[in-house]
Amino acid sequence: MKRILVDCYFFENEYQGSRTYIKNLYSRIFDIESKKAPQERNYYFLTTYVPKILENEFKSYEFVKIIKHKFKNRYLRLFFEFPLMILNNKIDVAHFQYKAPPIKFCKYILTIHDVLFLDNLNYTGLSYYIKNMLAIKLSFKISDYILTVSEYSKNQMISKFSNNKQIHVIENAVDDKFYNFQPTVNKKKFLSEKNVRNYFLYVSRFEPRKNHVSLLKAFVDGKFYKQYDLILIGYQNIRCKKFDDLLLTLNMDIRRKIKIDKSGVQEHELLHYIKHSSVFIYPSLFEGFGIPPLEAAALGSKVICSNLSAMSYFSFFSPYHIEPKAKNLIISLNKIIVDRDKIRIKKIKESMKERYNWNNSAIKLFELINS
Repeated sequence: MKRILVDCYFFENEYQGSRTYIKNLYSRIFDIESKKAPQERNYYFLTTYVPKILENEFKSYEFVKIIKHKFKNRYLRLFFEFPLMILNNKIDVAHFQYKAPPIKFCKYILTIHDVLFLDNLNYTGLSYYIKNMLAIKLSFKISDYILTVSEYSKNQMISKFSNNKQIHVIENAVDDKFYNFQPTVNKKKFLSEKNVRNYFLYVSRFEPRKNHVSLLKAFVDGKFYKQYDLILIGYQNIRCKKFDDLLLTLNMDIRRKIKIDKSGVQEHELLHYIKHSSVFIYPSLFEGFGIPPLEAAALGSKVICSNLSAMSYFSFFSPYHIEPKAKNLIISLNKIIVDRDKIRIKKIKESMKERYNWNNSAIKLFELINS
């Protein structure tokens, strides 16, 4: 029996892929543990500054304990809190995200979802690069097991950090709820309730690398506003100056066709937004993985997806797997609007369900923990 600590700081912030990753992997690992005899189970310590969120996310298990941090600052946790937690709770293995404590009293598993900031200073800034590069490189060096979410991120880490350390790919996946979702409100009623017409949808945090500006430009230059609305849902992370500037140049008639929600949408409502969209568009410039277009496809939506960075592996989106420039988005939008190929959409769902499966990923992590 092992005692495992899991850093759950991602649950303290807005929804993002890293939070989804931890939730889905450990939910399934806890289900595996619950089927074992009590004396054979591992014991898990989940750490957070906001315990209620973890209590809501995970079922109640007698072999899971939630520990509240004293410090809100992550570096104070890494330098002071975690070493004491590990000693006091006799931890055998600790699982961290991106950064691990420099003082080490047990084995470390470190998940680095991506290292995109190393090649994209124009989007992240020099101070972000310096602060994160040193901490992540040290964490990489001292950790016993390195995980990442895609072959793309694995290759990036090998080129940037080391080709001597084994890196395990434990992929993101799509939850079954996306495949099984049945809307409680039909499309006509949903459009009426939201006071929108048929619409294009992009769900992602607002930051320059997410490339909202190219989608907005395509929407305007292609004159899609004559028949469709554009809905953009996601928290503001980094200001997108080019997007903001372009939006201000548009006349009010066009701007009324663009709906922006940065306050967050409840999950059930978001599923309806995706399900009832005319096209789900994901024009991001670079991702360590890129879950949203997969989730949209699992819901049966028509998807246009970027073919850059980790998303280059999503070739099943062809012919709507494109370099996300405005002119390419215009061409693809005009084609996909009239596309009635339901067989292609069904094949995409089948391919995804076989490859991107949380149960398979959880088993890989569980075997690693027990090794």
